[in-house]
Amino acid sequence: MLNFNINLTSLAVILWSGMLVIAGSIWVLSSQVRKLADLIEQAQAKSDGVEAAPQPQPLPALRIYAASGRARVVRRVAPAQVRRASRA
Repeated sequence: MLNFNINLTSLAVILWSGMLVIAGSIWVLSSQVRKLADLIEQAQAKSDGVEAAPQPQPLPALRIYAASGRARVVRRVAPAQVRRASRA
């Protein structure tokens, strides 16, 4: 009979990291399935002659600049927002 000596902390870390890998895989897979469903929906709407509902715009990306030892977060502005602001 085999006798395994393993620390409970090590076992917990191994199991936790395995759970994170599995959870990340499920998250990536579900996002790919959602994208595929969106593409199929758009293709069906185009073939039916019905205009598809507009897709929500992604949030603007954040850039983090580290200047003089301090980090500050600056939001990138979309070009449409710049045009809108310059007309007002």
